[in-house]
This record gives sequence, structure tokens and C-alpha cells, in this order.
Amino acid sequence: MSPEEAQVEICKHVCDHFVRLRSPVDRKSLVVKFEHPEVLHEMVNTTLLRESAPGQVYFPRLGAFAVAGDVDLLNYVKAGIAIALATAKRLFFSEDDASFTWEHFLSEARKGHEALDEDALRLGLLFLTDLRVLQGYRMNDEGTAITNFSVGEWIVKVRSPKDWLEQELARYGPKTKAQGTLYAEESNAQAVLGMEGTSGEVLGGGVELVRAASGTRAAQPSEGGRPMVVISHSSHDEALALAAIELLRAGLGLLPQQIRCSSVDGYRLPAGVNTDAQLRQEVTASRSLIGLITPNSLESPYVLFELGARWGAGFHMVPLLAGVSPGALRGPLTGINALSCSSEAQLHQLLEDLGRVLNLPLQSAASYSRYVAALKVASDAIPAKNAGGSEPAMQFEESVYWKCSNGRREGPFGPVCYDDKGKAIHLAPGTDKGAFHCGVCKASFRTSEYSPPRRQVPGSSHGPWS
Repeated sequence: MSPEEAQVEICKHVCDHFVRLRSPVDRKSLVVKFEHPEVLHEMVNTTLLRESAPGQVYFPRLGAFAVAGDVDLLNYVKAGIAIALATAKRLFFSEDDASFTWEHFLSEARKGHEALDEDALRLGLLFLTDLRVLQGYRMNDEGTAITNFSVGEWIVKVRSPKDWLEQELARYGPKTKAQGTLYAEESNAQAVLGMEGTSGEVLGGGVELVRAASGTRAAQPSEGGRPMVVISHSSHDEALALAAIELLRAGLGLLPQQIRCSSVDGYRLPAGVNTDAQLRQEVTASRSLIGLITPNSLESPYVLFELGARWGAGFHMVPLLAGVSPGALRGPLTGINALSCSSEAQLHQLLEDLGRVLNLPLQSAASYSRYVAALKVASDAIPAKNAGGSEPAMQFEESVYWKCSNGRREGPFGPVCYDDKGKAIHLAPGTDKGAFHCGVCKASFRTSEYSPPRRQVPGSSHGPWS
């Protein structure tokens, strides 16, 4: 690997690590991985990297995203910078305070945009330090975010974030592939920050939202334009789906573009696509699918279709139960181990298992435990499947289980699966009346109705059976 190639690869690595995990990369790991220690010193001098505790750890600066050539990461950072610039300009013109806190800045940015992506905005504010529009600022102890700042007079020159950023990126040498497609379409940039339906003028101060170059593709993850995780759910379970998204992002560092959840702002399908065709492609092309199994989703043909398509393809999927028991699953899904939102231990397992499938490191439990609790609360708020508020009682009769409710009996269900795994598996009828077998554990059962066929008596004048 040449020094020039090492510089690009280091930029990719440091930028991806920082956006996903919000932490710097230590020097030794970069030296071991890329074998060009001299390049690190040069990258600090050319303002591609920010060095902390000299020679110890490295943070990306704005130019590193341009050199890295990862359009998805760059567009994500660009969207955050666009809103940060507009908000800083509003504060400069409308308020007399010399210094602002992050909380004040976030509150101003959220006006009219409750679904704003805080992570993208926090990154945008951080990289304003590379655009000379902050007069002074203070960072947190980790050096990963700005806690207090003052807006400088140069903010008055910002009329178009696109033009302003192009001038900055022009300092980093020949135009890269990333610089050729820096700006996602307006709808995509808005979607990244949960601002669908707004216009550039809403941002205030005459600042226009980043506009699209002709033919630029939608901002998607780096895996061939598909999300890494699809959350299949009923639109009536939007609050539960949002809680699941926040857990995935906190626990695994996933970006919004890497999650598809069609009813939650910031994670919806791109504008103008054929909904059925896009979902059909993403359901089978993503690395994992999480099916939120609730009373609502059990009544949704789309959710069941998506789960069935994933099962048929033999790809990784996780049924995640909320408001229903494992016995609510039917057909082939009964053979898949489901996890429950009502168990914090199983939600921790969800993150661990997904981390292995997605090849992503699990974050510190302290950083995502509150999101585990929030998802459990959202799950507990879902009414149980039956009007009575609980699942039908299971009664053991004649070697099998039956569900009994309101004088009606449903079943039979296999005792082996129910006793061992808590799964109510419908038994399939055998060739003889009263005989049943389980398609999961392969056990056979008989009820009192079972009557074995009588043997044929050769030569009998009373018919074929005796």
C-alpha cells in the first residue's frame, strides 16, 4: 500500500469509526493496520485529522470525509452541517447571548422539527469548527462533542451551505469521487435528519438546504445501496418501532441510512420509489430482519408476507414479541427462536446476536441500558391480544394442551414444545382420527378419539373389515 493509498484508507477507517461509535482511533492500531506511521503526522499537518494527547488518538476533521470517498458518511455529515449552519446563523442574528450551550442550540434547531436526528446535528456542530464560523468553543472531556460555543461574525457570509462547503473541500486536492456527489437530494438530506416535508426556507436566515446534483443516488448504506437492518412492523406500532431503532443505534452504532423502518420519520423509504418493489428487495437483501410481533402485526398481511419471504430465503431474522406470547406465532415461524421485549435480558441478547451478524462491536451496556428499559416500557404499554387482557388459558387434557376462552376450545397443542420452550405449537392431524404429530419436535400424540384401523380378515363375508 502506497502512502497515498494509506491516507485514503486511514480516512475511511477513522471517519467510519467516529460516526458509528463516536470515539477516536488510537495511533498504534492505525500503525499496525496500515503500516505508514509517517502518514499520520502529515495528515494532522494538512488538517485531515485532529490529534489529541499528541501521538495517542486521532479524530476526523471535515476534510477526511472528502478524502475517504464514502458518499454515505459524507452526506450524513453534510446534512448535519447544513442544519447546524442555519441554526447558528439564526442565533447570531436573533439573540444577544455571547455564548450558547448545546442544549440551547438543540432546542433552537428543533423548532418545528421534533424528529431531528441529534447525532447528525451534534456532528454538524462539531465540524463547524473547521468552517471558521465559531468564535470560540469548549468540548467535552472526550473531545467528541461541543458543549459551549460562540458564533463568529463569519457566519454572515454563509448564504449557501453547498457553496461554502465546496470552498472548504477544494483545499483537499483534486476532486474526489465523494466531492462529485457530495449532496444528496433535498428529500434525502431531510430524511437523514427526520425533516421530511420541510423546505430549505424553513431553515431560516436565507440558508438553503443542500440541493441535489442531477442523477445523484439516494443516500444509502455502503452495502450496495441497501439497509443493513429492516424492521418489519405494523404502522400502528410506530412508538414501539422507534424505541427499537433507538436501541439499535445506541447499542450498535448504526446510522439512520442503515435501518429501514417504513413508518418512522428518518427511516422511511426514499421519496418516489415503488413501495412494494423497494420493500420486496430490501426484505430479502438486508443482513437481518427484525419482525415486531404484536397484536397489530398479527393482523397485518404485509408483516406476515415479509416474515414469510425472509423465512423462505433462509436469511437471518428475529421475531421480537410485544403484547403476545410465543404461542401467537404460526406455521414455519414457530420453529424460529423468538425474543421478547418484556425481558431486558433478551433485549441484551438481541444486541449481542445482531452485533455478530452485522459484524459490529457492541457498545458499553451503560450507554444503551436506558434504551433497553424504554423498549420494555413501550412493549408493556401494548394491550394484550385478547379483549380480556391476557392470552387464553392453556389446559392439559388427553396428552395434549388446549386453549380455552369464552367457552371455546382451540388446539390441540404439543406438550413437549410448550413445556420445554413455552411455544404453543399447533399439532398437525395424522391419517387416523385422534392422532396428531408436531412438525417442530416430531413427537406424536393421541387423544381419546383415536381409534386404530381394524385389520382386514381374509375370507370374511361381512366386508373387508372385522
